[in-house]
Amino acid sequence: MTIAEIPAALRERALDAVARSYQQRLRELGHTEADAQIWISAVMLRLRSQITEQRKKMIVPGISLKYANAARSDDMTTNDDLLSTIERRIEEARRMVTEQKGRIARLKAASTDTSLAEKTLSALEANLMRFQKHKDWLERRVGAVAMCVS
Repeated sequence: MTIAEIPAALRERALDAVARSYQQRLRELGHTEADAQIWISAVMLRLRSQITEQRKKMIVPGISLKYANAARSDDMTTNDDLLSTIERRIEEARRMVTEQKGRIARLKAASTDTSLAEKTLSALEANLMRFQKHKDWLERRVGAVAMCVS
């Protein structure tokens, strides 16, 4: 069983545990809390994006996610639930991009090297675009299925 196949509630708990584990290990390695959080945020956004891609491949075209998932588990995700989750992730990603831009500005003001912070910003912006594209794709898909059902 892959992470993508785990029911949503358990999947979120597992991902939270992964993030906590990364945080603890980075502290042990001597990284600052701010640097650790930047790295963890980028990695977790990437991981969530990969899981989303895996879950898209599990969806049977033209069938509501609710029915497609019923055969796999007791996870009764609907298209609306998925869109809502994606919208939350997009807002979280936007917030992270804004915060990272602020960090870069503060680093520049302190005449500190910003190369790592700028690479992290690029990763965060790429993930934000990926989430937005996924939302757009799902909205088009839901609209097409709704038109077929009507």
